[in-house]
Amino acid sequence: MNEEYNLVMKEGVEVIATITSCQFSPDPDDFEHEIVHFDFEYSIDSKVMKKSHSFSINTMHIIYAHDGQLLDIPRLKYSLEDFKAAIAPGKTIKVRSLPKEPYWIVIEYNEVLNVVMNIEAVWM
Repeated sequence: MNEEYNLVMKEGVEVIATITSCQFSPDPDDFEHEIVHFDFEYSIDSKVMKKSHSFSINTMHIIYAHDGQLLDIPRLKYSLEDFKAAIAPGKTIKVRSLPKEPYWIVIEYNEVLNVVMNIEAVWM
């Protein structure tokens, strides 16, 4: 991490960030999963901070949940298309830095992403 980034993040800030790119690609370790990689940026004191984040999610389980086909899980009101649209470039997320080293950030997503990602089965 560069020193300028450390100086800004030491303060423990919360900002709204804009997703600038997002890509879904097959996860080579699991055919039901896709790797989601997105870049986002935000400004603090006129400094533009650019970050990226990646995770693997079971997109087949999102489809099954939306269709009401996952056992013990109520039908999901959001589809895979809704999920992908919610993380598309131009969408916003909330980014909060923790004010102590190593200055981890916490990402708070929008409602669609939160609802989908709170289902344990999408991580399996």
